[in-house]
Amino acid sequence: MWKFSKSMLLKLKMNYRNFDWLNFCRRTSNKIYSSITKHISKNKNEKVIGNGAGGDKTLLIDKIAEDIILSELNQLKKTFGFSVITEESGALEFGSEFPKILIDPIDGSFNAKKNATLPFSTSIAIAEDDSLKSIFFGYIFEILGKNEFFAQKGRGSFYNNRRIDLKKSQKNKKSEEIEVICVDMIDEFSELNKIIKNTKIKPKIRIIGSMALSMCYTAMGVFDLYVHLRGGRIIDFASSKLFAEEAGGIVSDLENKLPSALITNNLKEKFKIITAREKKHLYVFK
Repeated sequence: MWKFSKSMLLKLKMNYRNFDWLNFCRRTSNKIYSSITKHISKNKNEKVIGNGAGGDKTLLIDKIAEDIILSELNQLKKTFGFSVITEESGALEFGSEFPKILIDPIDGSFNAKKNATLPFSTSIAIAEDDSLKSIFFGYIFEILGKNEFFAQKGRGSFYNNRRIDLKKSQKNKKSEEIEVICVDMIDEFSELNKIIKNTKIKPKIRIIGSMALSMCYTAMGVFDLYVHLRGGRIIDFASSKLFAEEAGGIVSDLENKLPSALITNNLKEKFKIITAREKKHLYVFK
């Protein structure tokens, strides 16, 4: 008769579907927080060390955050296989093609390198296959504030363990009222003005500087719309898309590519993302 140790039995029973992704992300994010805040305090956060797989400049803090995540994943591969797509190193395989783990080590690098209290985050999403709609878990960690946003498909979205239900939280607000639009960069103002000039809305415009956090805050009702006209990559919005949708928000794109979008190793493909508090708000872009 075969005899198995407890560790071997655990490995046989464990797979990516019943794995505690939330605990994994929390543990990893706490390590990122400890390391990144030390580098910020020593004014080392502006150092450029090369270019990432998507072509963007890689800061030292980008690499530090990615290395911490990959170190944790190296331990995880002993339990089950998976593959990774990450901003700096690109596509990596850890024993299996699926699930796919999508990583944006630092979202909002410009905020981070300015050594300010402006928000920046780490994002991790887990997909069962190559389709964007197969993402079943998403986690966003706002590093300086140590705030977490997470979502599990079919089970809702949570901000610091508090369930987010956009419809309940916004029940006293007029559904078609658009007061605040968040954009990604100031150079998007002119294009946005062309879009809304034929409408009656005169919204206030806000910029956070982190795509993932901007989408999460829209899903929490802080903004009515978030518009990324420059275009974001799947790794930039994979986690926050799930968070927004599980909270009751709407995520779309100007070119209608999202419904059939596939997760590929191409980190240069971009989507002009719109996140809305209400589906009715999308009339602005029709």
